[in-house]
Amino acid sequence: MKSIVILFLLTLYSMGFEYHLKPYTVTAGVSCFFGLYGDAKEENGGRVVNTCYVQNRDSYVVIDSGPTYQYAQQAYAYMQKIKPLPVKYVINTTVKEMHVLGNEFYKERGAKLIGPESYYKLFNRGIPLDTAKKISKEAFANTRLVPLDSYLKSDKDIQLADEKIEIKKFDKDDGKHLVVYFPNKKIVFVGDYVSNGQPPQIDKPYSLDGWKNTLQKIEKLSWNYIISSHGTKRTRTAMIDTKKYLNYLNEKEKRNTKRDFKRHRVNKNIHMLAIKKDVVPSIHYIDFERAKKEAMLENKYVMIKVEASNCEPCIALNHELSSNNHLKEMVNRHTKAVEINADYDTLPMGLTYRGTPTVFLIEPKDDRVIMQIEGTLAVSDLEESLDVFLYDSFRKGVASL
Repeated sequence: MKSIVILFLLTLYSMGFEYHLKPYTVTAGVSCFFGLYGDAKEENGGRVVNTCYVQNRDSYVVIDSGPTYQYAQQAYAYMQKIKPLPVKYVINTTVKEMHVLGNEFYKERGAKLIGPESYYKLFNRGIPLDTAKKISKEAFANTRLVPLDSYLKSDKDIQLADEKIEIKKFDKDDGKHLVVYFPNKKIVFVGDYVSNGQPPQIDKPYSLDGWKNTLQKIEKLSWNYIISSHGTKRTRTAMIDTKKYLNYLNEKEKRNTKRDFKRHRVNKNIHMLAIKKDVVPSIHYIDFERAKKEAMLENKYVMIKVEASNCEPCIALNHELSSNNHLKEMVNRHTKAVEINADYDTLPMGLTYRGTPTVFLIEPKDDRVIMQIEGTLAVSDLEESLDVFLYDSFRKGVASL
């Protein structure tokens, strides 16, 4: 009878958007559905974060419910096929939409929903969900934000039949993230505090010192496995990328302090570079031929970013290009941006490079390379290089506003 019910669930949940989920066993009693690399879009249905099931004697605990109602349905169906147990708790490690929009599916089945205190603000903000704009209507069907049963402002312990859960709020000033620790299974779920394979996702205003202190507290816990929101590394090496990135941010802060002092001494009078709003649209990447045509029509440059898989400076550069408003404003206003992965794509115009990342600035009218910076310099100097170069070009009447 159980097999018939499970078959029915799989058949029912396969209707609509297919996520092609496959659970991966991390350790005994812990299975995860690892997210895909990159941003949420129609092709992946928002499947860009890791979600996990922790099994105890008589139930499951879900860590992050995923990007949609259908995603949660399909993950649940596969886990029921492995062992038909109810989900007792869903614990959200963060308030970001991709982590929590599967909550309603589990709530309908009697699960208790737990998350950070600022989830309450997310639920009550009364504006359309960003995820609905990024993925297809088919994938987003039936997806809604629902209230939690518990909004955590401090640590919380939960005792199950044969398992203890320790939910940690390591930083009192951070109301958006939690760490979930299973001491018996020697595994810790750290959400956005750790990331591998792409830039860490902690919000820009978050204190670097607070972030470092939280990592130190995570390291002091007794665990063999660590699961973050992004990436598939599961041992202590998973923290290496994040530590390097924090060191990079610290060095960048020092450099920016010096640069800001120099900038205030020079009146550049560049109205188009003034940031007049808190949120600047993300950089939109297109293919080279289209970028070249549009750049010629709009009197802009073509910016080509060359990266490679498993490239740590590339991760740092992508974070800058996605979070630095001043940099995004320059790129959006004055260039057409092209993204090249050197592992799979061929560089246009016979361009060559020595390392990744490399950023080219091209004059489309004559295919002239007017700027090329490589490696760690592309991370540390891109903003300043574009700042100086675009101002100079604007002053000479080469680039448009």
